[in-house]
Amino acid sequence: AEYGGSYSTSSSECTWCSAGTYETDGSCEDCAVDYYSSNSGSTSCDACASGYTTNDEVGQSSCSEENLIETVIDDLTNSGLSAVTIGAVGGGVGLLLIIAIIVTVCIVKSKKQDRVQVIVNRVSPAPGHENQGYVNSRTNVRHA
Repeated sequence: AEYGGSYSTSSSECTWCSAGTYETDGSCEDCAVDYYSSNSGSTSCDACASGYTTNDEVGQSSCSEENLIETVIDDLTNSGLSAVTIGAVGGGVGLLLIIAIIVTVCIVKSKKQDRVQVIVNRVSPAPGHENQGYVNSRTNVRHA
């Protein structure tokens, strides 16, 4: 196995590169953002697994689980959108969702009311608009 370290010409000492760093050309360098080395003496850094990050820090000895909401906000902010814009868009989407729910409830109630009115009209229509078949069926009933 290869192990990395650095050599100091002034003190004539060799030292291991610490965790979070790696050896390159005789000196220790920090691991880049989203890369880590968990052991001292590393000659390279490993990439964080999918869903893990070094939280924009260099020289890390481990990765931590990403916070999805922070990641999305960071990505949007880094693309040029401000927090106010992101909040306004989120609020607008929420408002549209609420409006859609209200409209759906109103339509359902309206259709239900229309069905009730049709049933009422079949049984007892408004005066002057009687259903003659209904009236005849009620007036031609013979009682024994």
